[in-house]
Amino acid sequence: MIFFFKRNKFRIFGVLCVVFSQLGTLPESMFPSAILWALITPFLGLCFIPLLIEELIVRKKYFLHFTTFYILFLLILTVKTFQYSVPSDEKSDFSIMSYNVSVFNIYGYLNHNYKESKEMIEWLKKNNSDIYCFQEYYHLTPTSKKHNPDGIFNTNYQLGTSKGLHVYAPAFLTNHIDATFGLATISRFPIINKEKIDFKDIGGSVTNGVLITDLKVSAKDTVKVINCHLQSIILDNGETKYKSRWDRWSSTILKIYKGALLRQKQIEIIMDLIKKSPFPVVLCGDFNEPPYGYGYFSFDSLLKNSFENKGNGFGFTLRDLPFRIDQIFYSSQLKLHAFTTDSSIKASDHYPVISYFSVK
Repeated sequence: MIFFFKRNKFRIFGVLCVVFSQLGTLPESMFPSAILWALITPFLGLCFIPLLIEELIVRKKYFLHFTTFYILFLLILTVKTFQYSVPSDEKSDFSIMSYNVSVFNIYGYLNHNYKESKEMIEWLKKNNSDIYCFQEYYHLTPTSKKHNPDGIFNTNYQLGTSKGLHVYAPAFLTNHIDATFGLATISRFPIINKEKIDFKDIGGSVTNGVLITDLKVSAKDTVKVINCHLQSIILDNGETKYKSRWDRWSSTILKIYKGALLRQKQIEIIMDLIKKSPFPVVLCGDFNEPPYGYGYFSFDSLLKNSFENKGNGFGFTLRDLPFRIDQIFYSSQLKLHAFTTDSSIKASDHYPVISYFSVK
């Protein structure tokens, strides 16, 4: 037995890497460390490169089987990690942007004279997308110049009504100056039905939730747009004092686990919405997990992913970290013409993602 393990240690390691990478797709309630395996899946994938080289050089018995196995796994992982595609020349019926706008950088100590806020809002005013799905949205009706210079944070007007668009931006949280926080869906098309789901009712953060809007994209076609912001991993700001490094690590892991458990409940609510929809669905937003986790695999079982079909490069959606956590999924009744991650606008800690669709 010991001889077997010594002789096949690299192959055993390869099989374990595949098993561990699949653990990340399980719900957290079933496998409590699933999210941790999802986070390290890309690194497990890198392990297959030397394993593949070793198989090709040594050429032991069954080397063809293991070589094929490693290549297939790398291809499956690559589809969710890196893409190359050419946009279609066909004209799309509508475009949709999903963008976590980080409350338009309202906090002055991070944003002198609201320079970045103005830059982001002006960029969005010039953008010509048909539908906007915003997360971490902020709106303040003009009250005082101190809190709303030049009315820039009257975002419902700046980004919606001033452009003749329909606005659905219900408050998830209202602060002491009557500013509202949450999500917003802004559309060139009429909103014929709308609904808000607040995740704080199931223990989530106060501004996490879902906006559901049925949009009349043509005389005969309606599309259900589900705009979501799933539970994030809220870590401490560095001010918490811990007795030891172990206390810090155990606290961090516990917070990651609790966030994943809440996200699982939120994912199940959205899955039910998709299954019951009488219309084609576009699901987009900030999913707060990489494309190797339970949420991504759940939605991928019902819908297609824009990046996988028309993305380019790695498509990282975080400005400061190499992760793709902002997604646009869509029903098979829709045809995807193009998809882009726009890294030219850096005022938020997220990049906007945009898809171009037609109804089949």
